[in-house]
Amino acid sequence: NMKRNNFFKIALLALSFFALSCDNSDDNLKSYTGNIEAYLFNLPASNLPVSNSGDSFVEVEVGVTTKSNVDRTITLSVDPTSTATADQYTIDASTLVIPANEYVGKVRINGNYANLVDNVTTTLVLNIDAEDIIPGKDSHTVSLFRFCPTDLAGSYSVTTTYSYHDFLPSYASNTLTVNITETGTNTYKVDDFSGGLYSTGPYATNYGTGVAGQAGNRDLVFAVNCGNISWSGQTDPWGQILADGPCTYDPVTGVITIAWTCTGYGETGVSVYTPN
Repeated sequence: NMKRNNFFKIALLALSFFALSCDNSDDNLKSYTGNIEAYLFNLPASNLPVSNSGDSFVEVEVGVTTKSNVDRTITLSVDPTSTATADQYTIDASTLVIPANEYVGKVRINGNYANLVDNVTTTLVLNIDAEDIIPGKDSHTVSLFRFCPTDLAGSYSVTTTYSYHDFLPSYASNTLTVNITETGTNTYKVDDFSGGLYSTGPYATNYGTGVAGQAGNRDLVFAVNCGNISWSGQTDPWGQILADGPCTYDPVTGVITIAWTCTGYGETGVSVYTPN
């Protein structure tokens, strides 16, 4: 409408006079000053990884361009483009406030693990409902997804059954001991994804893959999320390493199953890792 369009023009002009300052504290709040009381989201988006073992929440900062000596209520609405359903999150009503003498309020949004789906990210798109809003700062998207903390680092006995490689029917399966190391939150590395074929088996002796780094990378760095294993951008000396069936982690037994194939020459196997 005309009023809102006029405000946008005024706000854009007024923004050039706003003094923006950053608080260097851990929460890194932004403070805004000016003559127009306009609201805004400090950031356009945030992630909410929802754990199965505790309270999971994100705090979304809503700012206003003027101070007040009384608390001010933050009014938000859910945009119809949201894919998250109402049972997947809760907005803490007690946090819908900008405290007196503050520029910023923190709206707490809790995730509901039970009503989220493995490997599916849903979005909660929030709008500020106020008469005056800073242009381009009126919407915030929260991405909700299941997150299951893991501790997989350690020693494993891995048995790999091969359906294709250059030397079958010899070396149709192999068992060896490997160490899985943690490379980041819920990400891990195994030094030889091939279960021995590349490190000590016929590819090592015939194609030179037995020396790490000499004939290419035989490591596999993978991510684990709520029982599912995935990776991207991983290669052997000749091409990509791709998933070729179920890649899973059983949190009860600790068993890891990785079905893999190599695009270069078609090597394929299923590796089952059992904790030692």
